[in-house]
Amino acid sequence: MKKITLILLVALLASCVGRDDVSFTGVNSYELKLPSAVDVSLGVENRSGTKLLLRSCELQVYYRGNDFMKVTLAGPATVPAHFAGNVPLSFRLGMDNPLSALMVMGNPRRAAESMTVSGEIIVRAGIKRKKIKIDNQPVKQLMTSFGISY
Repeated sequence: MKKITLILLVALLASCVGRDDVSFTGVNSYELKLPSAVDVSLGVENRSGTKLLLRSCELQVYYRGNDFMKVTLAGPATVPAHFAGNVPLSFRLGMDNPLSALMVMGNPRRAAESMTVSGEIIVRAGIKRKKIKIDNQPVKQLMTSFGISY
C-alpha cells in the first residue's frame, strides 16, 4: 500500500506545471484557408518536465458586441516536455456575420480593438486537466494574458 501511495504522489508531483513553466513567444505564421479554416504556428516554450496537451478550444468572437465568428480547434495539439519551438494548430472558423468580416479585413489591427472573446480552452498536463474559461474578454487583454505580444 505504501508503494502505491508513493507512486501516486510521485506521479502527481511530476504532473505539476507552474504558470511560469510555459510561455508563448507569439504567432510566428498563419495561413488563412478561406472561408472556414486557419493554420497557425504558435511559438511555445515548455520548461516543465511534463507534456502538455491542448484538448479543445471553443471561442466565440464578438465584434462591437455582435456575434462575429466561432473559432474551434480542429484537433488536439501536443507540446513535448522541455520544448522550445513552434507548435502547429489548426482551427475551424464559422462566420456569423460576413459583412463584419469585410470590415475587419479592411483594417484588422484596428478592428481587433473592438473585438471581445468568450469560450473555454481545455489543457491537460500529465494527469491534471485545466479548463480555462474566458468571459467577454477584449482580444488585446486575452493575448497579453497568454504572453502573446499584440
